[in-house]
Amino acid sequence: MAAINTPEWICNLANGSLGMKNSINNITTPVSDKEKNFALWYDLIRQYLLKSLMPNFALFRLIVSQVTLPAGYVGFYGYAYEYPVRCLKLLGVGRIDDVRSPPTVESGMIFTNDLYTSGMPIRIIDDVTDVTRFTPDFTMAFVFVLGKCTALASTQDASKKTSMMKDALQEFLNTTAQNAQENKPIRRSTSRMRDSRYGRFGGAQDEKQ
Repeated sequence: MAAINTPEWICNLANGSLGMKNSINNITTPVSDKEKNFALWYDLIRQYLLKSLMPNFALFRLIVSQVTLPAGYVGFYGYAYEYPVRCLKLLGVGRIDDVRSPPTVESGMIFTNDLYTSGMPIRIIDDVTDVTRFTPDFTMAFVFVLGKCTALASTQDASKKTSMMKDALQEFLNTTAQNAQENKPIRRSTSRMRDSRYGRFGGAQDEKQ
């Protein structure tokens, strides 16, 4: 069996699931109406699924630089940091056991009251485009959601779309379960008395690594 290593493979799997022949040769420079239809949806669905499902292969850590607060900024935060283009979702800052003020994302930047002199270490969902990194469960979810969104234009058959929606939902559940088995949430417990003493607020909570 040939490896699934290009976006066109994903598109043809979705096309085949709709009962259509493989006919997607290029979605970078699409020619046929069907190729244009898949090109329209492919990246949007890829980013949507990465952000929604948060697959383990897309977890990434990096350090971002401090940036100047926007002119005229009025807010509760003293520092701003870069929100990288590759970041689809900010999962957290620093180590899970670090106790600092929670950051917020506004205006395309990360705001916080904590100063990171060597840059802010963050955990993100990365904008993964390399198809060879996709896991089988993520690929299945991608295929069925892509099939659902392209079904009417490809087949003019509403029942095909309904069928793909059911399959997509099942693959969402499967992918979520697989991720949870590999990366179990860490339980971090803090003392409310201790937090109160040091001017912090908190309690037991779960956080994805």
